Amino acid sequence: MSDLKKEFLSYIKSGQLKIKSRGSSKYCLETPQKPYVYLANIHPASMDSVCGYANNVQRKVQLSKQFKELGIGVVRVIGGFNSKGRYVEVQEKAQGQVFAINSPLSAYVRFIKPEEKTKPREEQNILFILRATKYNLQMQKILAAAPQEHYNKLISDYLKLKKIFNIDVVDNNSENILYDPNIGFTLIDLDYNPGKYFQNEFDVFSNALETITDGKEMVEAGGKLQEYLKNNKQILIKMITAAKKNKIDFTPFEIEYLQEFAKENSLPADHPQILNAIEKLNLIFGRNDSIGKKL
Repeated sequence: MSDLKKEFLSYIKSGQLKIKSRGSSKYCLETPQKPYVYLANIHPASMDSVCGYANNVQRKVQLSKQFKELGIGVVRVIGGFNSKGRYVEVQEKAQGQVFAINSPLSAYVRFIKPEEKTKPREEQNILFILRATKYNLQMQKILAAAPQEHYNKLISDYLKLKKIFNIDVVDNNSENILYDPNIGFTLIDLDYNPGKYFQNEFDVFSNALETITDGKEMVEAGGKLQEYLKNNKQILIKMITAAKKNKIDFTPFEIEYLQEFAKENSLPADHPQILNAIEKLNLIFGRNDSIGKKL
């Protein structure tokens, strides 16, 4: 039995593991005893599937070492093991807080206290929506104040993952991006499979940009949409400026897309300033639509 598995089982036995979040197929568990998180399958898997998970994790371990050498902000994968048919992947615990809460299930796990779980479901729903709304608005203010250099590196990391490793950050939701004011952004739960979705730098950038809309639905349900749109201004400008700093080129159609995206996700009073940032981007009329390479 590996040391990672022994530690995991000892934490279960002593009741020191707690659910940090829950996705559609995995729990994210953590313990105060170790700077790790454990991604465990919710349902048992077949032996073939477990073998596939194990091989995939070994690939992640090797690639995450290369990411670290290149300074790419992806959380390091430590290893993994099988526990009663549920494969458990072990990652370093990333510093920071998630970009935004976008999943009702995740909001429930994060914000409903044990003593509140006996309340009627409708009352629980109101509680976690209000608390997730408060979190998202507070996090927006932190992100709006983040230095431009952190955004420049975030977009640079996305581009490096595609250009050097042919990895598309397809599961690019806001709960997979952590921000810490001291170190910047860190990507977690990355899909390491060779990319087949993004053909050019615009595809990579627009995918990254759309993350800022993830908290919108939760905040709208909490009745704070206008405040949310107001906070978006600086985040939008810093993301757009990061595209310029990384020398991304845009066709006229892509510029139009950015303009419409900006208008939909900000207040009308802020449109001129955001559109001015977009106008400073480099305009081209054709490109070679292939930036990835085979590993």
